[in-house]
Amino acid sequence: MQKLIKDWAFTMKQVSYLDLMLQNEGRILIIGTKPDEITELKNYILSITHSLEGLKYADRNLEKSGLEDKEENSRIVVLSTMEYTEERHVLYFQEKRILRALALKFNLVIEIDNNRVLNFSPITIHDQLISQATKKLNEIEKSSAQHIGSYVRYLWLKDLDPAELAAVQFGALNRGIENGGLSGWYQDGDSAEEDINTLIEFGKQGMSMNIDDFSFFCDWLVQVKSKYVTKMAEYSELDEKFEKDETELTERYLSWSNRLEAFDAFLGKLANN
Repeated sequence: MQKLIKDWAFTMKQVSYLDLMLQNEGRILIIGTKPDEITELKNYILSITHSLEGLKYADRNLEKSGLEDKEENSRIVVLSTMEYTEERHVLYFQEKRILRALALKFNLVIEIDNNRVLNFSPITIHDQLISQATKKLNEIEKSSAQHIGSYVRYLWLKDLDPAELAAVQFGALNRGIENGGLSGWYQDGDSAEEDINTLIEFGKQGMSMNIDDFSFFCDWLVQVKSKYVTKMAEYSELDEKFEKDETELTERYLSWSNRLEAFDAFLGKLANN
């Protein structure tokens, strides 16, 4: 697969992941604005997977209907997408919305531009669960327009199954901390006070499932509750020790480099229970 690195600027990690998807019946979506480029990549992938039985593929332009029935089970699908122009502004963003929904039918999306990998996006169980949860939120918002945001969130979380709930709460935690540390998470609506106890329970559940690093995660959550969330909720005096604890807890979380993989492993087991 060295040709992928040389000719399309794949990284070694991306090549390894692509090979994993091919060997484990993953579905791959290849997109780009230049049909010749994406077809060339598809043909090369087919040439190195000739020994895989039952490998089907489909070529087509993206339409609002998405994939036709006969293409639903294709392992590799190639879609030609439109280039952005001011005249096509509305159509371009309509197509982007369709692509986001369509991507959830696949395990990997590769976008090619000028014979180079522009985007290499594994579609995880977390992505799929967030999509399901967002659809439920949209329905609740339609029927609860008169309610304030915090109550809508309460109704939403109550309506989610355990895997969807964990996906939403892991996502809020990770997004908040990556964007602004513990204070970024805490200030993101009411999620910190609402979510901390449930997160700790998910942490304990992950430990019982022997998910890698969930003992670290659970211990970290317990400390976040005692050293940060409780003090913020009680409007305690926030001294230098509090600020030091906040910094150390944020740095400990961000040093957990494989947290997303651990979340996916937990969510996969939870969704299949």
